[in-house]
Amino acid sequence: MSAETRVVVIDDHEALRTGLRYVLEPHNIRVVGGTNGAEEAKALVTRESPDVVVVDLSLAEHDGIELIRELSRKRIQVVAYSDYRDDRLIARSLNAGALGFAVKDEDTDALIESIRTVASGRRWLPKPITDDEVSELVLADQPSLSRREREILGLLSDGLSTDEVAEKLSLSAHTVRTHVKNAMRKLDASTRAHAVAIALRDLSIR
Repeated sequence: MSAETRVVVIDDHEALRTGLRYVLEPHNIRVVGGTNGAEEAKALVTRESPDVVVVDLSLAEHDGIELIRELSRKRIQVVAYSDYRDDRLIARSLNAGALGFAVKDEDTDALIESIRTVASGRRWLPKPITDDEVSELVLADQPSLSRREREILGLLSDGLSTDEVAEKLSLSAHTVRTHVKNAMRKLDASTRAHAVAIALRDLSIR
């Protein structure tokens, strides 16, 4: 028998979390915990170290996409779980770091397959999406930084300070800070370092 896959389910509806336990466990997928809150979810994932986390995209008290992003930064495998199939949601989920995307009203076999596939480190999406379509979706959803914004974030990633970047590009420090603030807004980043990390990971600035 193959190794058991351990799963945490993050969903607003307790009945769904309970139902998934009965659906998944006969297939050697054990639900080791579940909750409806982001902070509780992060604590639960830290405590249980699951193989996969299933995240409802329609959480009432928290943005499911942002939770996926936070979990993915910790190298946790995530399946986004949506009420419906939507290309924009698929793209946002992938860009946030999810490896899988499953739809609630589809056959539960799809969720089972998505969990198994993601647990092995491979991507799983609703059929019949092709790899080319996935690439187009992901690229279309990525934020568009200006050439100057990319250049500045690239220099910051090399360890240069704001003043050093300004001197190198013959700009004022104020102009550099303005470009950084604009990039942070586009990338939905909370800090300058966060913006640099996102740009390095998702936009290949280096």
